[in-house]
Amino acid sequence: MVGFLFLSVASLPAQEADRVFPLPPQQSQPWTPSESRLDPKLAQAVSLLFSQGLADPRGCEYREIEITPLEYGGKEPRYAGWVLPSPEGPRFAIFWDGLIYSVASVGEKADLHRDIEKMLAADTVFLKDSRQRRQDWQETENERAAKQGRTPTPDPFDLRGPDCFGQSPGKLENISPIQAALLFRLGETGLATRIWKQCEEGISPANRQDPYLTMARAWVDSQMTRLVRAHRNGNDRLALDEAETLSALKPKIEAEAVSLGYSLNQNNWHFFPKDIDQLPPILADQ
Repeated sequence: MVGFLFLSVASLPAQEADRVFPLPPQQSQPWTPSESRLDPKLAQAVSLLFSQGLADPRGCEYREIEITPLEYGGKEPRYAGWVLPSPEGPRFAIFWDGLIYSVASVGEKADLHRDIEKMLAADTVFLKDSRQRRQDWQETENERAAKQGRTPTPDPFDLRGPDCFGQSPGKLENISPIQAALLFRLGETGLATRIWKQCEEGISPANRQDPYLTMARAWVDSQMTRLVRAHRNGNDRLALDEAETLSALKPKIEAEAVSLGYSLNQNNWHFFPKDIDQLPPILADQ
């Protein structure tokens, strides 16, 4: 990527005019990183993601919310997110997975900084447990190798796997690169940087991708989770909207990967989740 890329609403896919969810109030507004010392690659990644449709929380109030049961597939989960302004009619909000949801009710103002600290604390526990599991695995492997008279196999796993950043809409038990993108967009550079650095912790340098691809993967995971859930629950309109969005987004991500030097034909290109293959049959079923 060279420089910043900003797209207007007019450049978004044609189906945006008939989308399930409204556009956030500042989706098409220009964005400038709040601090010049922000890594250019990270700033470019954030800019590109929002130009491609990641929901923009600017101009929205962070509040306690309950998600509409039909959309989520169960009872009304209570979360916190950025409520889109709406003087009347249905209410919608942006959640920590970077997607917009219809909400059943809007509650009190939520504490953004407190929620971030909860996420970081819970993720610290996750990393500690992961390190212990790796240590236990290596000790077992060392004993097995000694008995067999061979060299022990080094632990091949990162603390974080490729699907570790998928999460529920407003779950505060783990962190995600998308959370960092949302915070960068809001000008919360300090909090965003903490989230981003902790996301990278536990991923070996050899397995780290460009910031754009890391964030895009988390975004795609969130969309695929909602798509599969909506399809399973018979929410055809939402399933179709997500399927069309992902179908349009997938080639854009692939094109960006190629521009970053990745070869889509190499065996080490395992970017999209396996259930991305469900897109064509789901589209055909709507």
